[in-house]
Amino acid sequence: MDKDNLKPHTVFFDNARFKHPEFNQVMLGVQELIKCGGSIPVVNCLIGPSRVGKSVVIEQICKQYSIDPSAQVQPIVAIEIESKSTPKMILEALVEAMGVKPYGNTRKIRNQLNDLAQRKGVRLFIMDETQHAMPEHQNGSGGTQAIADVLKLISDKTKASVLLVGLEKTKNILLNKFVKRQSSESSEEKQMIGRSFPPIHIPRIKLKQKQRFMSVMKGYQQLFVLLKSKYGIAFPDVTDETIALRLWIACRGYFGRLRFLFDFAIEAVDVNGKVTLDILEKTYDRVLSEKASSNPFACKPNELLNIARTVEHQESLDAEGK
Repeated sequence: MDKDNLKPHTVFFDNARFKHPEFNQVMLGVQELIKCGGSIPVVNCLIGPSRVGKSVVIEQICKQYSIDPSAQVQPIVAIEIESKSTPKMILEALVEAMGVKPYGNTRKIRNQLNDLAQRKGVRLFIMDETQHAMPEHQNGSGGTQAIADVLKLISDKTKASVLLVGLEKTKNILLNKFVKRQSSESSEEKQMIGRSFPPIHIPRIKLKQKQRFMSVMKGYQQLFVLLKSKYGIAFPDVTDETIALRLWIACRGYFGRLRFLFDFAIEAVDVNGKVTLDILEKTYDRVLSEKASSNPFACKPNELLNIARTVEHQESLDAEGK
């Protein structure tokens, strides 16, 4: 989405954020990692399917703590792992995230990172999109093992904790078993899983988890109140139970998908306009690739529950097949 070509109210909404409903729970886990960093570093995972708000949580964490690369003290350093990343690329990204240009071979960059981490008081490294370290995004399991090894080495040498953020499969990196090692190294391999906490999990919102979904809708409703105040644009009350059920069907419980739907529905109106069910119906058909059997914004209210149950059943089957 090229924001330069969008209407100002669409850009405003897309940039707006509300506190993730599981933020407090996640923050407890993150605070524990920060507390341990510097003395007893811990490796842990924040996992969940795509579009459940993991990256938004990381944004909020980074806002709460100083991540300014130019600052003398930088308790948290955050990067994204790209597909086909090598250990050297990860080390370079971490050094750059601390405002310094990396130089030399892998060993020199690792030493550079260690010095910077000590000087800046780094307590936690956050690695987002860690599923890109898995074998399917590498040149086989050897690449994943090399990344697992360097993550452990980073934590060992810097004494900083590490938070791996990604899809559910990310937790497999903690097992550190992608390449068969010699028996003399087996105890060393187990150190990563041996000093990790249980993964922090943000799962998809199931149909029966009504209260959890409504807490998300309350957050979005706050943004729509701001949108109305600033641009005069009216949006259906997303805390209304029937509207909320339509939206749950639209996103299938992956509530992060709603922002994409909302963005384009808002783009369809002008200042002081009104987003209607008709606009949501057309936007749903146009922009969401994974659809229910019937458009939830075109259905009668008494049809919604059966459609929602069908969606939930299909999601359960898909989860069992993975």
